Amino acid sequence: MDNKEQEIMSLKVHNSRDDSTEFQQVKPRTQNKRSEDRSKTNTHSNKLQVTIIGTSNTNGIQCQKLSSRYRTDKILAYTIAATQTEIQKLTTIPDVLVIHSITNDIKKLTPSECVTKMSDLIAFTTEKFPKTKIIISLPIPRSDNYSCNNNAQLVSVMLKEKFDQSEETQISVCDNSN
Repeated sequence: MDNKEQEIMSLKVHNSRDDSTEFQQVKPRTQNKRSEDRSKTNTHSNKLQVTIIGTSNTNGIQCQKLSSRYRTDKILAYTIAATQTEIQKLTTIPDVLVIHSITNDIKKLTPSECVTKMSDLIAFTTEKFPKTKIIISLPIPRSDNYSCNNNAQLVSVMLKEKFDQSEETQISVCDNSN
């Protein structure tokens, strides 16, 4: 029975790796009262504000080199709980929020617990920033720990299943598997 469950999970993982989708470009929102208020305090009002919150995997990202069309900042948060704390502290409403914060939780929590915590974080974030585009950056493959790698793949499949089919058009999933 255990072999069949592993085979089913393996098939789900392989099935979820669809490389046929095209890249998405985030479109600027039309001006509304909220964005007008933000543009008064934002000296770069003609650029989209992108905020990246993530683990040490994001250390190498050099925000100033990403694109001249976006104003990007990066915040380190090593767990989902730390990510929620950082989101609470944000004073600027991001147009796009990239969350790459599940990697370290996979070491300590079950895949189901990770998905629940991430779902709670996304619900909190959409309530705080209802107009913000949210990109969930899934865990990257791990060669250092077989068990963590399997759990990361399982979490990726579960999050893709939950949010790729979501009617919330502001939420996207970034699959980082190879």
